[in-house]
Amino acid sequence: MNNYYLGIDPSLNSTGIALLVVSNNEIIRNTTRCQPDKTLSTFERTCLIRDYAHVYIKETLKNIDPLLTADDCKGACIEGASYNSVGKHDELGQLRGALKLWLHDDFVDAVQVAPTRLKKFATGYGGANKEDMVKAATTQGWILNAKDDDQADAAHLVTIAYMLKTPSAVRTRKQLEVLNDLGMVLEG
Repeated sequence: MNNYYLGIDPSLNSTGIALLVVSNNEIIRNTTRCQPDKTLSTFERTCLIRDYAHVYIKETLKNIDPLLTADDCKGACIEGASYNSVGKHDELGQLRGALKLWLHDDFVDAVQVAPTRLKKFATGYGGANKEDMVKAATTQGWILNAKDDDQADAAHLVTIAYMLKTPSAVRTRKQLEVLNDLGMVLEG
């Protein structure tokens, strides 16, 4: 059965989006990012990012497997807030909320992953830096075209979404710990 998973690293400046498609027992990975004009309002950037993600997913799926529909989305993850960072928390919260609502309405409920959990999943260390996250995305073989930290984070998020539904894909103990923290239940 063909299906797909989504990962989103939300940012008003550069949102990373990742798609993992399971088609005919082959895993196809793709990432992109949306960088809206900084002169736009928060609302305008939020709408642009949502619309960009929607078109990207629709067009990418059409190119990979035209028979895939919104019902074939089996999981989605979105990065949660980083409470120690400096920035516009309210505006970023609005973007995250709008994206989670869009995912809920059009696909599935998104699992929110704290930044430290995401880093632990990807590198084994919750305090990993951006370079470590990019290196992990490219060397672990999941996403080969992660060109920046936004796409790398989205790649790790889509991998979490996939592994939450496919426990046999888990590769490390740290990944298993994070997945268990997120509510993965192993059967048997």
